Amino acid sequence: MRVLVVEDSAYQRLRIVEALRGAAGVGEVEAVGTGEEAIRRLLTHEFGLVTLDLGLPGMDGHAVLRWIMANRPLPVVVISSDREERSALAALEAGALDVLPKAGAQPESLARWRKRLGEVVEGARSMSMESLLRRSASRASEPPVSGAIPRPARPPLTSVPLPASSSPLPPAVHRPSESSSSACPRRTPWSASRSTCRLRSRGLWRSGSRPELPGTCARP
Repeated sequence: MRVLVVEDSAYQRLRIVEALRGAAGVGEVEAVGTGEEAIRRLLTHEFGLVTLDLGLPGMDGHAVLRWIMANRPLPVVVISSDREERSALAALEAGALDVLPKAGAQPESLARWRKRLGEVVEGARSMSMESLLRRSASRASEPPVSGAIPRPARPPLTSVPLPASSSPLPPAVHRPSESSSSACPRRTPWSASRSTCRLRSRGLWRSGSRPELPGTCARP
């Protein structure tokens, strides 16, 4: 089984490569230092297992893990110094087979770490392709998380009562229509005498009769 080691620390790369070469069933081991290099190798070569550090420069381990599960489903073992529970849980939910700490400097802790890594590699070897594809499909079916900030819901519109006015509103001004010609407009003495002068000048005024002025009503 060919294994790809993705680790930016040269010391940790050496430890992981040494431990993998001593594990049963492991053949060739390759190592890269960035997530971009890992994707280029995965696009051109076949691997049976990937060990992945989360704290990579540039493209981090979480992004590499999501890419692998979406494009090249493989057993991925996360080996990271990030001890935050949320980070490890996110890696497992994204499809990682297991999460291990990085190798320690003490011989006893290093021996335990190598043993644990060998057990995880054995589990990856026994994993069938069907179970791996099922695991990848279950992760791909989950809805993506949006980075957009939800806007708060707008409050419903309510009617606001207008404040009571201290002064009453002026009454509406009614403008009489032109059709109400039957109404008798009020004429001033000046306007009546002026109309009478016009009638006398035209010879229409007769003694003992009161003519109806145009546009006015006859008065008794």
